[in-house]
Amino acid sequence: QILLYSWLLVPVTVIFGAAADLGAIYVAVALVGGGVFLALATRLRSSDGIAGAQRLFRYSIVYLGVLFVSMAVDRLVLA
Repeated sequence: QILLYSWLLVPVTVIFGAAADLGAIYVAVALVGGGVFLALATRLRSSDGIAGAQRLFRYSIVYLGVLFVSMAVDRLVLA
């Protein structure tokens, strides 16, 4: 389920950038960060255990924060 939700997360974040009229900074962060997210989720599926789950959880918090910052930076650059 984690891997499925991760594969759904990346397109949703990229589509959100288009829907919210955000620019290249946000899209780049969403794609690169989403790629890392998918890599960690795939690694977790390969029996990375509790340590891998904790790593993915910590990364998800950082990823969300970086997405929000990139939205603000994108808006400042576009203004």
